[in-house]
Amino acid sequence: AAHPVKSGFFRQAIEGVRDVMKNPRLRWPVIFGMSFTIMNAALYSFLALVYTQTFFAQNKEVMGWILSAYSLGGLLGALALGSMRSVKLSTWTRLGGISLLLFLSFLVANQWVVIGAMFLYGILSVPPDLALGSAIQERADAKLQGRISAASGMIAGFAFLVILPLFSAIFDHLA
Repeated sequence: AAHPVKSGFFRQAIEGVRDVMKNPRLRWPVIFGMSFTIMNAALYSFLALVYTQTFFAQNKEVMGWILSAYSLGGLLGALALGSMRSVKLSTWTRLGGISLLLFLSFLVANQWVVIGAMFLYGILSVPPDLALGSAIQERADAKLQGRISAASGMIAGFAFLVILPLFSAIFDHLA
Protein backbone atom coordinates (compact mmCIF):
# COMPACT_ATOMS: atom_id res chain seq x y z
CA ALA A 1 0.00 0.00 0.00
CA ALA A 2 1.16 3.51 -0.73
CA HIS A 3 2.21 5.74 2.14
CA PRO A 4 0.32 8.97 2.61
CA VAL A 5 2.28 11.94 1.37
CA LYS A 6 1.93 15.31 3.03
CA SER A 7 1.84 17.70 0.08
CA GLY A 8 3.82 19.22 -2.71
CA PHE A 9 4.31 18.09 -6.26
CA PHE A 10 7.94 17.04 -5.83
CA ARG A 11 7.21 14.93 -2.74
CA GLN A 12 4.30 13.25 -4.44
CA ALA A 13 6.34 12.57 -7.56
CA ILE A 14 9.17 11.03 -5.51
CA GLU A 15 6.62 8.87 -3.73
CA GLY A 16 5.25 7.93 -7.16
CA VAL A 17 8.73 6.86 -8.28
CA ARG A 18 8.90 4.58 -5.23
CA ASP A 19 5.47 3.14 -6.05
CA VAL A 20 6.47 2.55 -9.69
CA MET A 21 9.74 0.84 -8.79
CA LYS A 22 8.04 -1.46 -6.26
CA ASN A 23 5.33 -2.62 -8.67
CA PRO A 24 6.51 -4.66 -11.70
CA ARG A 25 3.14 -4.13 -13.42
CA LEU A 26 3.94 -0.41 -13.45
CA ARG A 27 7.75 -0.52 -13.53
CA TRP A 28 8.17 -2.14 -16.95
CA PRO A 29 5.64 -0.02 -18.86
CA VAL A 30 7.27 3.11 -17.38
CA ILE A 31 10.77 1.95 -18.34
CA PHE A 32 9.77 0.92 -21.87
CA GLY A 33 7.73 4.09 -22.34
CA MET A 34 10.74 6.11 -21.21
CA SER A 35 12.80 4.83 -24.15
CA PHE A 36 10.25 6.23 -26.61
CA THR A 37 10.15 9.54 -24.77
CA ILE A 38 13.94 9.80 -24.91
CA MET A 39 14.23 8.89 -28.57
CA ASN A 40 11.37 11.16 -29.63
CA ALA A 41 12.87 14.07 -27.72
CA ALA A 42 16.33 13.29 -29.08
CA LEU A 43 15.01 13.12 -32.64
CA TYR A 44 13.33 16.50 -32.43
CA SER A 45 15.89 18.28 -30.27
CA PHE A 46 19.15 17.40 -31.92
CA LEU A 47 19.44 14.01 -33.67
CA ALA A 48 17.97 15.16 -36.99
CA LEU A 49 19.79 18.48 -36.74
CA VAL A 50 23.21 16.95 -36.09
CA TYR A 51 22.68 14.31 -38.78
CA THR A 52 21.76 16.96 -41.33
CA GLN A 53 24.64 19.21 -40.30
CA THR A 54 27.12 16.31 -40.43
CA PHE A 55 26.12 14.71 -43.72
CA PHE A 56 24.09 17.34 -45.59
CA ALA A 57 25.39 20.73 -44.51
CA GLN A 58 24.44 22.24 -47.89
CA ASN A 59 20.94 20.74 -47.86
CA LYS A 60 19.24 21.84 -44.63
CA GLU A 61 15.75 20.78 -45.70
CA VAL A 62 16.78 17.16 -45.08
CA MET A 63 15.99 17.78 -41.41
CA GLY A 64 12.47 18.87 -42.32
CA TRP A 65 11.98 15.76 -44.43
CA ILE A 66 13.19 13.50 -41.62
CA LEU A 67 10.88 15.08 -39.04
CA SER A 68 7.96 15.17 -41.49
CA ALA A 69 8.40 11.48 -42.31
CA TYR A 70 8.43 10.60 -38.61
CA SER A 71 5.38 12.78 -37.93
CA LEU A 72 3.41 11.33 -40.83
CA GLY A 73 4.32 7.80 -39.76
CA GLY A 74 3.29 8.59 -36.19
CA LEU A 75 -0.04 9.98 -37.33
CA LEU A 76 -0.72 6.88 -39.42
CA GLY A 77 0.37 4.66 -36.52
CA ALA A 78 -1.98 6.45 -34.11
CA LEU A 79 -4.87 6.19 -36.58
CA ALA A 80 -4.14 2.49 -37.06
CA LEU A 81 -4.11 1.98 -33.29
CA GLY A 82 -7.58 3.49 -33.04
CA SER A 83 -8.97 0.99 -35.53
CA MET A 84 -7.43 -2.11 -33.92
CA ARG A 85 -9.47 -4.35 -31.70
CA SER A 86 -7.17 -5.80 -29.09
CA VAL A 87 -3.43 -6.17 -29.19
CA LYS A 88 -1.44 -7.42 -26.22
CA LEU A 89 0.85 -4.92 -24.53
CA SER A 90 3.75 -7.37 -24.94
CA THR A 91 3.22 -7.29 -28.72
CA TRP A 92 3.38 -3.49 -28.68
CA THR A 93 6.54 -3.46 -26.61
CA ARG A 94 8.21 -5.94 -28.99
CA LEU A 95 7.27 -3.81 -32.00
CA GLY A 96 8.42 -0.70 -30.19
CA GLY A 97 11.73 -2.29 -29.28
CA ILE A 98 12.30 -3.31 -32.88
CA SER A 99 11.42 0.22 -33.98
CA LEU A 100 14.23 1.65 -31.85
CA LEU A 101 16.69 -0.28 -34.05
CA LEU A 102 15.66 2.00 -36.92
CA PHE A 103 17.78 4.74 -35.33
CA LEU A 104 20.82 2.83 -36.61
CA SER A 105 19.90 4.30 -40.00
CA PHE A 106 21.45 7.58 -38.79
CA LEU A 107 24.84 5.92 -39.27
CA VAL A 108 24.23 5.89 -43.04
CA ALA A 109 24.92 8.99 -45.12
CA ASN A 110 21.84 8.41 -47.29
CA GLN A 111 18.95 10.77 -46.59
CA TRP A 112 16.35 8.47 -48.17
CA VAL A 113 17.32 5.55 -45.93
CA VAL A 114 16.94 7.77 -42.86
CA ILE A 115 13.69 9.35 -44.09
CA GLY A 116 12.20 5.90 -44.77
CA ALA A 117 13.43 4.56 -41.42
CA MET A 118 11.92 7.49 -39.52
CA PHE A 119 8.61 7.01 -41.34
CA LEU A 120 8.61 3.37 -40.19
CA TYR A 121 9.74 4.42 -36.72
CA GLY A 122 6.74 6.74 -36.50
CA ILE A 123 4.35 3.97 -37.52
CA LEU A 124 5.90 1.41 -35.17
CA SER A 125 6.69 3.58 -32.14
CA VAL A 126 3.67 5.79 -31.59
CA PRO A 127 1.15 2.97 -30.95
CA PRO A 128 3.37 1.30 -28.31
CA ASP A 129 4.05 4.66 -26.69
CA LEU A 130 0.31 5.39 -26.46
CA ALA A 131 -0.47 1.83 -25.34
CA LEU A 132 2.18 1.96 -22.61
CA GLY A 133 0.82 5.26 -21.30
CA SER A 134 -2.66 3.77 -21.19
CA ALA A 135 -1.39 0.63 -19.46
CA ILE A 136 0.31 2.71 -16.78
CA GLN A 137 -2.90 4.61 -16.02
CA GLU A 138 -4.99 1.45 -16.17
CA ARG A 139 -2.70 -0.47 -13.80
CA ALA A 140 -2.24 2.32 -11.27
CA ASP A 141 -4.61 2.56 -8.36
CA ALA A 142 -7.10 5.38 -8.96
CA LYS A 143 -5.78 7.32 -5.95
CA LEU A 144 -2.21 7.11 -7.27
CA GLN A 145 -2.71 7.96 -10.95
CA GLY A 146 -1.55 11.58 -10.67
CA ARG A 147 1.45 10.56 -8.59
CA ILE A 148 2.35 7.77 -11.04
CA SER A 149 2.00 10.13 -14.00
CA ALA A 150 4.30 12.66 -12.32
CA ALA A 151 6.78 9.89 -11.53
CA SER A 152 6.76 8.71 -15.15
CA GLY A 153 7.59 12.23 -16.31
CA MET A 154 10.36 12.61 -13.75
CA ILE A 155 11.93 9.26 -14.64
CA ALA A 156 11.85 10.03 -18.37
CA GLY A 157 13.24 13.54 -17.85
CA PHE A 158 16.07 12.27 -15.68
CA ALA A 159 16.89 9.48 -18.13
CA PHE A 160 17.03 11.99 -20.98
CA LEU A 161 19.54 14.09 -19.04
CA VAL A 162 21.65 11.00 -18.42
CA ILE A 163 21.55 9.86 -22.07
CA LEU A 164 22.46 13.28 -23.56
CA PRO A 165 26.19 12.88 -22.89
CA LEU A 166 26.10 9.50 -24.65
CA PHE A 167 24.49 11.03 -27.73
CA SER A 168 27.01 13.87 -27.62
CA ALA A 169 29.91 11.43 -27.51
CA ILE A 170 28.50 9.44 -30.45
CA PHE A 171 28.13 12.57 -32.60
CA ASP A 172 31.54 13.89 -31.60
CA HIS A 173 32.96 10.57 -32.76
CA LEU A 174 31.06 10.73 -36.07
CA ALA A 175 32.08 14.32 -36.81
